[in-house]
Amino acid sequence: MKISDTVKFFFQYLLSPLILLGLGYIINSNAEQQKQALQKIQITEDIVKNVFDGNSAKAFTLVGLLPTLIDDKNLTDSITVKVKIYYSNAASAAAKNGEADKVLEIQNAAVVGLNTTDSKSFVETMSKDENVKKVNVAKQFEQKGFTDLFIHKDFAGAEKAFLKVDSVYPTYHSAYEISRLIKTHQSALNDPARREVTKVMLLDSIKSRYYSIAK
Repeated sequence: MKISDTVKFFFQYLLSPLILLGLGYIINSNAEQQKQALQKIQITEDIVKNVFDGNSAKAFTLVGLLPTLIDDKNLTDSITVKVKIYYSNAASAAAKNGEADKVLEIQNAAVVGLNTTDSKSFVETMSKDENVKKVNVAKQFEQKGFTDLFIHKDFAGAEKAFLKVDSVYPTYHSAYEISRLIKTHQSALNDPARREVTKVMLLDSIKSRYYSIAK
């Protein structure tokens, strides 16, 4: 066989198929990469639509699941940061507008949806806002007030706690109304003959009218 024939044979029967095979692999590989890129874009768009719609419970649940949905740490970290900023601002606005329950809802959503480290840092960041801080202080005194009432039966202590709630964050739940209700029946609470009946009446009234709101 001549050298030219040998070269021709080599290119025609050996090298050409290898080249075609290589080109096919590259084309398929690029197509697969494009497909994966499009899937990532679609998933990201779906996530973004769902985390910025004001539903903090859904948003933080999705953020907690991001590592299993997107195999791109930089992207998941970026989305997480933006969600935290968005809902931190939402909490700040809600606290300023007297929407304490909205603030607590966002905090609880972060605690449930995020891991311990992320949720702790988020709540700490939120609490740097003065109005959010007042909501949390009011919540603590409200809890103390209900503990004084239902656990210790300490009506004087409860009245002081609920007055403190109202002074820290006016309109927080029904703290002022509860303090006024206790004060209105103070003379009966100080009367040994009426004290126990008054205590039962007050506890029943507060539990049915106000306690479920505070939970």
